[in-house]
Amino acid sequence: MKIGIHFRAGILLLWLGLTGSLPAQTPGTPAPDFTLPTLDGTEISLSNYRGKVVFLFFFDPRCMLCIGAAQSTEANIHRPYRAYLDFQALALDVSDASEEALHRFAEQSGISYPICRNASAVARKYGVTKNVSLVIDREGMVRFRGQGVRVPRITALLDSLLKGAPHQPEASAPSAQEVPQSKAAPAGGMIQGWISFRLKHPARVTVKIYDENGVEVRTLVDRQAEAGNHHVMWDGQDDDHRPMPEGEYTYVVTAGKFRQSGTIVLKRR
Repeated sequence: MKIGIHFRAGILLLWLGLTGSLPAQTPGTPAPDFTLPTLDGTEISLSNYRGKVVFLFFFDPRCMLCIGAAQSTEANIHRPYRAYLDFQALALDVSDASEEALHRFAEQSGISYPICRNASAVARKYGVTKNVSLVIDREGMVRFRGQGVRVPRITALLDSLLKGAPHQPEASAPSAQEVPQSKAAPAGGMIQGWISFRLKHPARVTVKIYDENGVEVRTLVDRQAEAGNHHVMWDGQDDDHRPMPEGEYTYVVTAGKFRQSGTIVLKRR
């Protein structure tokens, strides 16, 4: 089977076969209102954003998959759409973690949009757990709800909902090719479809792939590695060399105390 690779805004898209059009999103149920404190000490109410398109990301700061997903929300959703005056992204902590844990999560994930604290009750009200994304339209209706961050579906919906909306050009907007990195991490990311990382010192390295439910499906690397640049590519198969179904996957690189993660979207065409 021919494999094509498309790279967009910090995620790796592996195209296996012919991709059809995204299913149309239909109006669902009204999004319950909430008021929560944010990490910067202010309060946010969902009702304050009525008339805007709102993206919600529910996370647990202890969840490694959530860190990779949050990186994807920053690179592929918040940065490309934050210039729209009618768009707002919010991150909600479902674990009621400490401020210290949330500051650490913000640093690791690189997200720059508001982080709402003590959102476990809101998560129960919405019937969601960690690593879940929602899109709410201008009328306060839920238009998308899914596990992880399904970038192609979410961005297609946002493009539709924000079509013709006013926006403020940013004088120094970050490049769409940037991949948020932990400040503690060596430079790395995706290079021509490869998972790339750099070690400052020799270390035991593992590179693993997880599905949307957090189940490990492939170990790409588990060995001692020398200092320097390293590149690994996933072929879309599990450990038994069976092709995996299309969907979003997370890669996690571990080297000593260093952790790096990101999103891989596998599609057929």
